This record gives sequence, structure tokens and C-alpha cells, in this order.
Amino acid sequence: MMAMGMWTKERMDNRLDGGAHYYGSYACADGKFISIGSIEPQFYALLLELCEIDDPEFAKQNDKQHWASLRGKLEALFITQPRDHWCALLEGTDVCFAPVLDLQEASTASHSRHRRHALAVRLHLYKRRQPSQANTVKQYLTTGDLTAAKSPLSSKVGLFSAHST
Repeated sequence: MMAMGMWTKERMDNRLDGGAHYYGSYACADGKFISIGSIEPQFYALLLELCEIDDPEFAKQNDKQHWASLRGKLEALFITQPRDHWCALLEGTDVCFAPVLDLQEASTASHSRHRRHALAVRLHLYKRRQPSQANTVKQYLTTGDLTAAKSPLSSKVGLFSAHST
């Protein structure tokens, strides 16, 4: 991207590093955050429509000279309502939107539960690496001993070794 003149070394000066107003995270009225990734014109247009934004400056989506101003306008908009308001408005649409979840929320989110991404073990959250690790966790929960548990992953990378705490 740098060779094509589409990326600079400056932070927040590029499309995907928070420079573009249509790709980043925003604070909400309740102190929580949302993320927007409406890069493509049709998704950006839907964001503007659903958020009832009719400011003509937003027509300059890819004009870098307007990104800071437009980011400020989106910041001012998103801070007016709690995250749940924006979720109700934008989730399930093509806006390319998602709430930013804290670890507790992420561990109990329906998609995480469905995919079984995380297991709570003795009040700690461990990312689940592969299905065979479930047996290791079950062994730990049952006996408290991880050294006797057999897992292809643990033997390859030293997870749950006798030195682990």
C-alpha cells in the first residue's frame, strides 16, 4: 500500500489506522464504545442514512483533508446516545458496525458462546485454542492437576506444563 501511495507512516493518517472517520471506534454517552468500518460507498451511505446525517461535508468520504473534521462530527454524534442505542439502530444492517465489548461482555456474547471461544476457569478467562484443550481444562477442573492432562497443543508449545501457574 505504501508503494501505491495509499499508506503513510504517520499514525491516524490512513484509512485503516483510525485516520479515516468511517473506520474507527467512537465513545458513547454511557462510556462504552462502538466501531465503524463503512469503507465501501454503499455501506457508508447506509451509515449516513440510518444516523440521519445530511451534512454535505460527509459526501467527501475519501478526501483526507476532511477526515479530521468528519471524525469530530461523528464523535459529537455518537457521544449523544448510549452504546445500546447505536446497537439497536445499526446492528444487523450493512453499515459494518459492532459494539466494542469488554472482556466480560465478550466472554458472554452470544457469538462467543456459540463458537465456544472462551472458558471461565477458576475466575480467570483463558482463550480456547482448539477443541482438544477442552479435555485439559476438564482435567484441571476435576483434579486441579494440569501436568497429567494430555493435549497435543500443550505438548507442542508447553501450555499447562509443570511450570505453569
